Formats: sequence, C-alpha cells, structure tokens
Amino acid sequence: MKRLFSALFAAAFVLGGIALAGCDSGANSPSQSINNFQQRVLNPNSADVAAGLELFADADVSVAEPLAAVNASFSPATAQVKVWAETDVVSFVEDPEEIEGSWLVKFKPKRQGAFTIYAQSGYVKKTITIKVSAKAASVEISGNSEPIDPGKKIRLTAKTNPPDSISTITWASSDDSVATVDQNGNVTAVAPGEAVITATASDEDSGVGGSLPVTGRFDVTVKGFFLSEKYIYLCNKDVCDEVEAKLVGVDGEVSWTSSNTNLFTVANASGLKNKLYYKPGAQGEGTLTATLTTSSGETKTAAATVIVAKYYMLALGDSIAAGYAPKPMGGKAKDEDMAEQDMIAAYEKYMNRRKGGVADPNYVNEFSYPAVLKGNLSEATNITLQSYARTGDQTKDLLAKLGPNYSDAEIATKKGEILEAVRQADYITLCIGANDILQRATGINIFMKDLNWFRDTFKSDLEKFKANFDTILGTLADNGATVYVMSVYSPYHYFTGNPPIPDSQYTPLYEATTKKIVAINGIAEGFLGQLNDYISDKAAANPYVEYVDVASVINTVLRDTHKKLIHADPEKFNLDALVSTFGQTIPIWFDPHPTKAGAVKIADTYKGKFTTTP
Repeated sequence: MKRLFSALFAAAFVLGGIALAGCDSGANSPSQSINNFQQRVLNPNSADVAAGLELFADADVSVAEPLAAVNASFSPATAQVKVWAETDVVSFVEDPEEIEGSWLVKFKPKRQGAFTIYAQSGYVKKTITIKVSAKAASVEISGNSEPIDPGKKIRLTAKTNPPDSISTITWASSDDSVATVDQNGNVTAVAPGEAVITATASDEDSGVGGSLPVTGRFDVTVKGFFLSEKYIYLCNKDVCDEVEAKLVGVDGEVSWTSSNTNLFTVANASGLKNKLYYKPGAQGEGTLTATLTTSSGETKTAAATVIVAKYYMLALGDSIAAGYAPKPMGGKAKDEDMAEQDMIAAYEKYMNRRKGGVADPNYVNEFSYPAVLKGNLSEATNITLQSYARTGDQTKDLLAKLGPNYSDAEIATKKGEILEAVRQADYITLCIGANDILQRATGINIFMKDLNWFRDTFKSDLEKFKANFDTILGTLADNGATVYVMSVYSPYHYFTGNPPIPDSQYTPLYEATTKKIVAINGIAEGFLGQLNDYISDKAAANPYVEYVDVASVINTVLRDTHKKLIHADPEKFNLDALVSTFGQTIPIWFDPHPTKAGAVKIADTYKGKFTTTP
C-alpha cells in the first residue's frame, strides 16, 4: 500500500482504508430469539425519526484487533436509531459513543468470518457487511541456504504471521541474471553471484484495502566466480573503494584490469581483494574486470561497472523524496493532470529497480525533487545521484536504515549499504518528519478519536521525533557531507477555515466530518510548526546542515496555486459517487503528495540553498 499522511476526508475513507458500504436494505430484521443477536439503541429516550442514515466501517478488520467500530451518522442528531447484528464473529462491547456529531458502535473481533450490521430508524434502513480476517503482520522465508550450482533449483516456502492470513504472496528476485523465482517459490540458479529473494504478502489482490504489504527476504548464492559489487561509485570525496572477487565452489588466481586508467586505477594486479582509486577531476563510466585462472588453466571473467563523478548526492526520506504519486481508483478519473500517470510509472519503476533484473538498479524517479534538483544544478553532469527514500518512512525507520547491519527486503539492500552511501556522499537531501505526526490523522481515527486524543498524541509524537532527529542529524553530519533538510509543508493549507461544500454534494455527514477534519488539521499544523522550528534550530547550530524552508514556500501560495502543487481538489470530491463506485473508479483528489509541479517547486527551493563546492 502506498499511503503516507492525510487527514483529509477522502483519505479517511480511501487512504486509511474506510470502506463506504452502507446501502438501503429491505431485509427483515433478524429474530431477537437468536442467541447471537446483539443490539444497541442510540438516543433510546427520543421519539424522533431519522430522515437520513449512513453506516461506515473498515471493509476488513483483523481478528487480532482489540477493538473496532462502525460509524452511524444520521440527521437529525436526536433521532432514535437501532443498530444490531446476528453473529458470533464479533461481539458488541461498551456503550455507543457520540463523537463530533456521529455515533460509534464498538465491537470486538472474535473469529474470522463475515457479518452484517443493520441500522434502522422508522422506515429508513441500512446495512453494512464487514469481514474479519487475518492480515499478514510478517513473512518468514525458509529453504536451503547453501550455495547452489548454476542451473539447479531450490524450493522456498513463505510463512505468514498469522499463518492463516488472507494475504497473497508475491515472489521476486533482486537480480534475475543470478537467480529467478516463480510465484510458487521455485528458485532457479542462472549464473554465479548473489541475489535477494523476497516474498511480499499483500491483501490488495483480494479486494481488501487499508494495510501495508510486508516483506521477507532470503539470500541466495550461486556457485562460481563473481564480484562483491556490480556497480562501484568513485567521487571526489570517496576517492577509493574496495571490491572483492568471490570464489564459491571454484579456486584459482585472480588478476585485475581497469578499462580506462584516466577514470580509475586498481591498486593491485592480483589477489582476491582490490582497491580502486578515483582520478582527480574525472567523470564517466568504466569497467573493472577480474580474471580467474584455475589450476587447470581455464579462465573465467567477472566485471563491475565503475561510475566516476566529482560529487555524490544521496536522497533520504519519505514518499515526498521518493516521488510517490497516488493511483486514480479506476477508470473514471476525468482530470488527467491530477492523475499524473507518468509520475506513477516512474515511482513504481523506482520501487522495483532492484527486483526483476538489473537493467537500471540505481534508478531514481526522474519526477522526484532530488532528481529535478540534480538536473537543475550547473554541475549536474558531475553529480551521481542515489536514493533510498521510501514511502511511509518515519524518523524511527530512517534511524534503523543508518545502522551498520541494516538490510532492506523491500528495496533489496545489503547489510550496511545505506550507511556506506552516507559515508560516500558529498551532499544529502533529507525529507523526514511528516509521517511522525500526520500518520495518526488517517482512517478510522478520524471517527474514533476526539480532538484531545489528537492533541495529546501529536505532542507525544513530536517529542519522539526530536530524539530521533538528533541522532539522525548527528550520524549524517558526522560523515562530513552537507545535509540539506527541508521543513514539512502543510498538506491542509487549502482545506482550512470554512471549506466550500457544493450544494450537490452536501450531506450532514459530509459537513460534520469536514468540520472535524478541519479541527484536526488546525491541531496538526500547530505541531508541524513546532517540528519545523526544531529542524531550523538544529540546522543553525550545525555548520554541516542547511535548512531548506519548503513549508514557507508551499504554505504561503494562493489557494488555487496550492492545489496545483499537491494532489488536492476538494470541490471535485463527490460523496455519493464514492459510495456508489467504491474501489472502482474514484480518483484520490485529496492526496497530499506533490504533483510534478510541486516537486519542481521543492527542487527550486533546495537549489536556492545548494552549492557544488564541498
């Protein structure tokens, strides 16, 4: 799932996984003599009858969740409404709770299955069907971990937790030229080398939304002669790099050559390990070749691409840095500018660059702000750009990435690879912190939590951010790179105050929910301001850190301009259309990620601070 942060209305129903499944029901009420019958009466002392009634809930609830709820919204708010179910899949718990003009009827999942909740006031009836299932929380791969011969096969198995998860497993290899894997976990060794086999559990194919995929990894080594790296970076700061010739199941003597000694040289003519040296001022690509001569006189070669540039730029952060663009939900997205189809394709290419082949394993989304920034710099051709940004990352995730033993199954990184990239970098662009605060303001939280909960939670999350950010900044700056860290812009700038609701879209639920979201946004923006002040202060105190105030640029543009810079257009949201075509055709107008124009604006803001003279 590619969800980041949004407390906007559509995010509450789409990004956060809230399924709008309410519909008119002519079904008879279940008999109250059934043992599994459960009922709650809202406003029991009232004689008022609701003129409008809607039910909302997650389409799928995990059996492991301690508490879930269905939201009943109706007008007038004083009407008596009966809510009931005939099921032993869940049990109603606690008293219904009125929050911000609607009611929460809480239930506890007991076992897997599906059940229907009914609501009625007078002659107005609604139903909603909910699944209780076991979503995957982790994936563990098992199989033969010994090196295998080229042409041989092994079978891997993926075990999900919980084991009866509804998730679909998708297999992938980080390098198809070394080993391939089919969708049954059968791995075929192709040629000597190392590959990472991943198994990703996702419930998207089952028609259930609202949860992130989880991935397990398994390292495969194919016997023979190969190099520890296929791509080696040399630059002005990192003038030397080490490469190792690996002999698995073979033996002999190894010799080394450079294809162009004007780009780089090798330290030793022979040996299993060698060092490469950057030629000052050089730029371009060359090839390092290692030749194995066996005891019988047979020769084998292995090669690596050596990328030589004056400067190395590293992008770290969340989906803003990764260049994520949301997919329209189906075929009726009428505004192609909002769809950003090429940006979507570029993001998917970026995320899959290390799976399914090595055609371009270091690809960076060309529409992301780091790539746009590099292209706009006067010395762009002298800069190598790499990115490890990932959608959804918080400061705790980036801290983990900076560990010496960290490896990432999703993007198939080796242990310590990201920390090594930090050591090499001349410049680091950093976008982190938005998810620390704003991921709380999504999905069912919009309905289940009151404003005090958001205020207390944001306050706690801000303190955690500060502690994590201090450690991150210390790690990055201590390596001698210039760190350019951006402030977090508000995705809600256009949606504050009194947002217009077209008459054709007006419903009491839309009005009540909009008012609550605006209130949550007001609280969140206050904490974002404190977060940005903290980043600014830390940058001012560190000579290696530059503060890039993206927020002051994005937050101060006019409303209509703001909507062109991010995926947001509240006037185009249509509640009835979302209900009637849920999961099929509705574009995510309210997503807060930058458009291509927004990425350019962010890159321009960075450029004003950037220097290519480290």
